Formats: sequence, structure tokens, C-alpha cells
Amino acid sequence: MTQWLRTPQSRDAGQLAAVAVASPDLVAVPVGVGPLAQAVVTHYRSRPVGQAPALIAVEPDAAACVLQSLNRGEPVSVATGETTMGGMICGSPSSIAWPYLRDGLNAAIAVDGPLSDQCQASARP
Repeated sequence: MTQWLRTPQSRDAGQLAAVAVASPDLVAVPVGVGPLAQAVVTHYRSRPVGQAPALIAVEPDAAACVLQSLNRGEPVSVATGETTMGGMICGSPSSIAWPYLRDGLNAAIAVDGPLSDQCQASARP
């Protein structure tokens, strides 16, 4: 799955370069179990030149397993609750993604229910 996710990241980077858009300073990536975040970390941490952006994981506070894992320095499981961010109700980070997240993220934040609702609403066309 991570390989499939890398393709859009590479394509997007190529499109940005084609229109002379500078590399971002900050990338916030939603985290559930971790494969999308792993693909983003892999993409930005394997860049051959230039300064890599800061990478921040964003997850609902009802399932903040990556944030808690980063704080403890090891994967942990957390109890999950309700959120509108349905695909992000994950109580444990992926064992495959964890080393990439641990070593590649600059920070992680957990957003509360109302904020995650606003993020979901703003993402709708």
C-alpha cells in the first residue's frame, strides 16, 4: 500500500516543480494506522537536495495512538472513541509504519471532536 501512496506524492512534487513552486516548509498529514503518513515521511525524508519540510502528524484525540507512541518512544495501543474522521479511528500504529513515523515526524498533534468536524467539513467540495 505504501508504494501505491508514493505515486501521488511523487506526481504532486513533480507538478509543483514544473510550475516553480518551492518546497513546502510544513506538511501536515492525517494519521490513522500510518501507511499514508509513512509514504509522506518516505517521500520528504528521501529527497536528494534541498531542505526537507517539517512533518506533523494530525490525528483525532479519540484515537491518538501515534502521538502517544511518539511520547513513549515505542508503539502503544490506546482506547478509541467517536469521531467524524471515520478512517482514522485506529488504536495502534502499524508495526511497519512505526519506524518511519518515529524517525521521520517532527511532531504530532491530536485534534478534538469539534476541530476534526471542521476539518472534515472544509474538505468537502
